[in-house]
Formats: sequence, C-alpha cells, structure tokens
Amino acid sequence: MYDSVYDQQDNVKMVCALAGPSNFSIPFYTENPNFEYLFNMLVDESYYQFYPNILKTLSPFYKISRNNSPTLLFHGINDETVPFENSQTLSAELNNKNIPVKLFKLNEGHASWNQESMEKVKINLHYFINEYL
Repeated sequence: MYDSVYDQQDNVKMVCALAGPSNFSIPFYTENPNFEYLFNMLVDESYYQFYPNILKTLSPFYKISRNNSPTLLFHGINDETVPFENSQTLSAELNNKNIPVKLFKLNEGHASWNQESMEKVKINLHYFINEYL
C-alpha cells in the first residue's frame, strides 16, 4: 500500500511481500462470519463515514498503477489466513500494468514455513534485490 499510495517521491525501489493480504473485498474475507468483528478491531468505525467502500479503500490491489515498484511475492498455497488467490490476482494486475513481478508458490500454510521454503525466499530475494536496487 505504501508503494502504491504514499511514495510520492519514488523512494521505494522494490517490494517483497510474504503472504500479504492485498484484497479485503473478496468472499474469503467478506463471507467469514468473524470478519466484521476482526476488521473493526483494526479499523475505527468512524472511517466508514468517510470511506463507504472501505474494503476497497484499504486493499492494495485497487491502488496499483504504472508507478508501482517491481514486486516479489511469496505465498503458501495452503494458506488459510490470507488466500493464495490474493497474491495471484495481485501478480496478474501488476503484470497488466507492466510492473515487473515474480510470484513464488510455496507448499506451505500462512506463517510456519519450513527451512527449505525460507531458503527459497532468501535466495530469490537476494537475486531480486541485486536486479532492482
């Protein structure tokens, strides 16, 4: 989100996201019976009066422009906290805007990645940094 909205000086040169949520408006979230309660713990209800479509307002997916930085995504295909589809659609939208993007699928869940997956993150992040910084 910072890269898309707040980096007016183009200080961000690349982005790396590890299973990051990018679209809160998808059914995975909106149809979860606990979503409204959990979302309200993170977002003050007063924002709703200023941003009636707050789920899209707070979703990085809807803020992508040609000014976004090259992006590296890692996501577990068995993630039950942030669905893999978030990274897939984010990657596709960045690609549509001609932003360099690489998405790595890991045979993992959300946060407890094994050593092999973490090594994949480390190696590919190293290459991405060398390419874009």
